[in-house]
Amino acid sequence: MTLLIVLEIAVKSALIAGAALALLALLKRLPAAQRAFVAHVGLALALMTPIWVLFGPRLEMTGFWSRTPSAPITEAAPLTATAPAAASIPAGALVITGETIMFAVYALIAGLLLAALVISLWRLLRLQRDAAVLTEPTWLMALAHAQQRMGMKQGTALLQNGKLSSPVSWGFLRPTIMVNPTILECAEKAEAVLAHELAHVVRMDWLNLLIARLATAVLWFNPLIWLLAWQAHELREEAADDVVLRGDVRRADYAALLVDFARRESASPLAAAHGVSPSKDALKRRLTRVLDPNARRDPAAPVWALSCTVGALLIAAPVAAFTPVDHAPHAAVAAAAGEASQRATASVFAKDQASAAGAAIAAQAGAGATVQVRDDGVSADTLIAMRVNGVTADYIEGIERAYPAARSMRNEDLVSFRVLGVTPEWLRGISAAGYGNVSPEQIQSFAALGVNPDYIREIHAAGLTRATADEIESMRATGVTGAYIRELRDAGLTRLSAEDVIELRATGVNANDARIFGPRGPGPWRGSRIEPAHPPNPAHPPDPPDPEDNH
Repeated sequence: MTLLIVLEIAVKSALIAGAALALLALLKRLPAAQRAFVAHVGLALALMTPIWVLFGPRLEMTGFWSRTPSAPITEAAPLTATAPAAASIPAGALVITGETIMFAVYALIAGLLLAALVISLWRLLRLQRDAAVLTEPTWLMALAHAQQRMGMKQGTALLQNGKLSSPVSWGFLRPTIMVNPTILECAEKAEAVLAHELAHVVRMDWLNLLIARLATAVLWFNPLIWLLAWQAHELREEAADDVVLRGDVRRADYAALLVDFARRESASPLAAAHGVSPSKDALKRRLTRVLDPNARRDPAAPVWALSCTVGALLIAAPVAAFTPVDHAPHAAVAAAAGEASQRATASVFAKDQASAAGAAIAAQAGAGATVQVRDDGVSADTLIAMRVNGVTADYIEGIERAYPAARSMRNEDLVSFRVLGVTPEWLRGISAAGYGNVSPEQIQSFAALGVNPDYIREIHAAGLTRATADEIESMRATGVTGAYIRELRDAGLTRLSAEDVIELRATGVNANDARIFGPRGPGPWRGSRIEPAHPPNPAHPPDPPDPEDNH
């Protein structure tokens, strides 16, 4: 991931988060549960932005951002000898650029935030391991009533741990509620406390919390993501308050409960779990809303959730896939003297670095083509070789479409392809003949020896349809043709393999030799798989061996 990709992710995630925040502002009169769903969908889509940018489809569009190429320059600027000597960087050299440093900073902060999340989850597991099962009858009865009222059929673990000062909950497949033993004396608070925590369980808020934490870790540089995550957290707590107040709990009693828990100092704050205790900043707002008799406390209906999700995808998908297309060249270079109508570009696409001297050499090398430098470094010799031999961006694009393995090839290999006359059409013909998966070195050997699609089809038509790429190459090098193979078969050698044909041709055996000597003669086929078309006539057995031959 380069810095340019990080910038693209930042812009697109900011647009998604900004749209979610704007929608929350417009829907401020809706119940907290519905607004919380909007916030979490926005966070989830923002978190998916890196995946979409890196692996998703691209929606290329032109518009006001597309520049018009400038008028051609009719005279090339001279290339002086003052170009830096570091025009090409040795292979394997460690190059530290500003982009590298900035990306390292991004990765460091993202790694620290992800590590903090992992530590929080580890602390939850430690607390769960050290906790004891709560067996207080009043609290167990309150848990059963709350679960029945919410329609929960799955069990919820109820634990107690002295390291906590206020109740917390986490999990969704096997949810857990953990309380401090000192709160067990307040039996009148049991149902309100457990109802609040069960509301988080039913709404799968722990999963929403993890999504928010991951989004702020991966997209930490985006302030809109932090703002959206904060609003999502507040809305989760408000939605859980609404679940409690839809029961038999009095608003004043629940408000007193919030005040009581807000006074408690947590000795072990947990950022990866939900609790009843509100933050100091949120206490006043939550109390005001709890005591408001006109506040809407409806849950998020399935129809609302589905409509919200579909609408968000229809907005976020084009934003994430949008790719502006700029038809202007990356660098204008000199056109040939006296040819004012030619357009010239020298584009250097280097992942790690591109020196000004290298660009200058590419520009000076000539006009009328686009030189594309791949990821194996920028070298003046390579740039000149690519320009002189016509390795343009269009040529590379055509080669890569016809031969996908070219995407990982070096620039020098592309120059070799061009010098040897390899074209996209030729590659497509080789692929159609059954040899599209051979190595780049084999492709170069094919081109150097004159192995073309017509020759391969000729060999196949002669019966050697299973010849390997190496055998095709050897047959071409030794002068094997389809006519030669057919002549051997007509002479009685019907069970020929590619290896046999190569051996016969290399030793100079022709069809007449096969007719004269056959399998009895001293030909190179002795001990091979070659057999005559007709067995020997029993009426004319072979001559007995001469005893002199044994001497």
